[in-house]
Amino acid sequence: MIRKFFLKKIKHSPRVKALRDYHLKPKRIFLKKFYFWLVFLMACGLFYFCFYCDFFLIKEITILRDNGAAGQKVSDEEVKNTIFSVFLKNRFFIFPQGNFLIFDKKAAEEIIKENQQIEDVFIKKIFPDKLKITIKEKNAVANLALLEKNFDQEELADKISSFENSSSTEFMESKEEIKDKYKYYLIDKKGDILEERGEAILNLPLIYDQREISQYPYLNQEELLFILELFKKFPQRLKDIDINSFKIGDSEKSKLIAATSEGWEIYFDFNEDVKNQLEKLFLILQEKIKQERGNLEYIDLRFENRVYYK
Repeated sequence: MIRKFFLKKIKHSPRVKALRDYHLKPKRIFLKKFYFWLVFLMACGLFYFCFYCDFFLIKEITILRDNGAAGQKVSDEEVKNTIFSVFLKNRFFIFPQGNFLIFDKKAAEEIIKENQQIEDVFIKKIFPDKLKITIKEKNAVANLALLEKNFDQEELADKISSFENSSSTEFMESKEEIKDKYKYYLIDKKGDILEERGEAILNLPLIYDQREISQYPYLNQEELLFILELFKKFPQRLKDIDINSFKIGDSEKSKLIAATSEGWEIYFDFNEDVKNQLEKLFLILQEKIKQERGNLEYIDLRFENRVYYK
């Protein structure tokens, strides 16, 4: 009993404890260093695996079309090249964007949308190394004809009014002369130019803008929406007459001139309702000038309670 008490007392004495700690200290320091370097190396390995290993390197890019592939103006190759250019850039200075975990899809979407032919884009990341990119291209809604500089606008306006829609040889030659004075563009629903063309597309409205234009887009949203609505509703209300082109000039800002397939013109007001103006046109043609259209020059619908014609 005395021996046990004595051993217990020695075991817990400060001197014995200090001696024991002195002998165990190198071992503890070694273990601490060992675990530190083990964790550090594991972290470095995980870091390398996540950000630089080929496992997360983006290897497959699939391009889908939201509005079909027919008539596409932006090729799959163009989109992929844009993505590859993003891959060449680093994120946060050191992380390669070609890595699945680092790739910034929002920034890539904005870069792709810088192409004026693209309306919208959505990128989906598929673990661990795939991208699925859905592209929606802008659709052309109208032809815009802009007068080239250094040509007399009034002279050309008179020529267009005098022989628009004629098929004689002399007039067809004059039409070619006019075509050479204009540049033709396809525009989207916002009025933005999509591309320049040698001539207009037949199934889209043709708009001759004869104003001295400095701002862009050349047509404002209200003007374009008015013309598109008119182009759509006109054949529904007047089935035996077609509109071949529209003209906008500098003289009266709210005036829109529509050249018909019969050679006469219709004056519309941008500030008035399309449906009401078409109804006035229908009534005047049915009631007053049904049989006199051969010598008709124009019908003016811009006045609220009156219709003028010549």
